[in-house]
Amino acid sequence: MKLFSKRICYFLLIAMGVMATANISEAAGFGKLGGKKGKTAGSSTSDSKSNSELSINQLKEFYEQIKGFKQLVDGITKGFPVAKELSEKDYMGALTAFGFNAKGDAKEIATGLLSVAAYYGNTAEVEKYLSQGANINFKSKTGITPLLAALLSSNGNKNQIIKDFLKNNGDANIKFTTEELTPLMLCALLPNAGNKEIVKDLIDNKGDINAKSKHGLTPIILGAALGSNAEALSTMLNYGADKDAKTEAGLTAAAIAILNKNGNVKKLFINADDVAKDQAKKQANKKARGKLGF
Repeated sequence: MKLFSKRICYFLLIAMGVMATANISEAAGFGKLGGKKGKTAGSSTSDSKSNSELSINQLKEFYEQIKGFKQLVDGITKGFPVAKELSEKDYMGALTAFGFNAKGDAKEIATGLLSVAAYYGNTAEVEKYLSQGANINFKSKTGITPLLAALLSSNGNKNQIIKDFLKNNGDANIKFTTEELTPLMLCALLPNAGNKEIVKDLIDNKGDINAKSKHGLTPIILGAALGSNAEALSTMLNYGADKDAKTEAGLTAAAIAILNKNGNVKKLFINADDVAKDQAKKQANKKARGKLGF
């Protein structure tokens, strides 16, 4: 009888743990035990298992896709010269590395040089090329514009430079790469692309916080997946970015953030209290099983 009672307690504890895990999984955008929402109560065990595996596979596939976007951006910027102070010759070389035609017309060359100046934070040169009629929204063959060059940089003058570009009709929703990433998407995805001030300036200049990329990805979805810029994401959420946005496969930011290794980003999307309670229950279950001799 005593052994029977122990087993009853054990199964009750397991059931409690499963229910807690299922609740968190469902809140993150999956159905019970990781399957997609919308299944009827009569679904079989095998269906539930396949749904769970499908959701996990979708999440992994999505994660690899986002890694590919980051690699695409990294591949474009990899060829940028690293020199901090560039000679005129260096500027022309950098212009080519940025994808502009060094033998193009005066406006294209001015735009290319403006992009180089923005990337390296040379405010005097930025003013110079703006006065020469550089087109802030002109794209090089690699998709670089002066605004995007500034976002991709890590120089200390980027806040002011981006502010100046936006005042001069820089497009806050201009698309970058074949995935059509916007400036706010870059801020969400890349650690140094945009701080609170830059995100605010982009939004104030009609930057769309819920814009979708070619594959239907919003800045919040991208940031939840691989972003490490919690400040930028938090600012977007404070401005009303859709936290419940879903991928074309139905994955929410909360579900995707499970794979994000950045704790500060993860906290923005996953209810910390629910996770803590789940961990506490697991620990309690473990201790109880120990006391029961299991």
